[in-house]
Amino acid sequence: GRPETDYMYACGLSILGTGMLFGTDSPNEALPILLASLAVERRYWSRESESHNVRIAQHNLSGCYSALGRHEDALRVIQEVFAADVNAHGPGHEYTLSSAVQLSLQLGHLKRFAEAKSFLSEQVPIAQQALGVDHSVTLNMGHCHQLRSRRHQRRRQ
Repeated sequence: GRPETDYMYACGLSILGTGMLFGTDSPNEALPILLASLAVERRYWSRESESHNVRIAQHNLSGCYSALGRHEDALRVIQEVFAADVNAHGPGHEYTLSSAVQLSLQLGHLKRFAEAKSFLSEQVPIAQQALGVDHSVTLNMGHCHQLRSRRHQRRRQ
């Protein structure tokens, strides 16, 4: 096989892990592969210019944790991704705002609706200004915000 330092090896791990997670709906089998993918990305490709690949691996891992019902772990990982995206790209970048959507979804899975609503209230205007009101990320974020607002209101009643 290929050595760990071969970039195609890292790509293969990522493709296999995400394929198992989303293509076959096998998060238990995907988890060790996604953990290995993240470890390889961190070990060999974590320089600033390549750290986006680390965040993609973390995003995939967060999705796997969520599929396994491990929402606290998923939230922890996506919070790291969001913070790294803000640092690398700024608050109005599409990657950052996509991570914000995932973060709010994880807060919702944990029934932390007030926190999700507050977070999205900050993010929606940033997305509207940076990406425009018709961008798919902005629309997705607005939809999540409306759902969180409705659930939060129902819980208060």
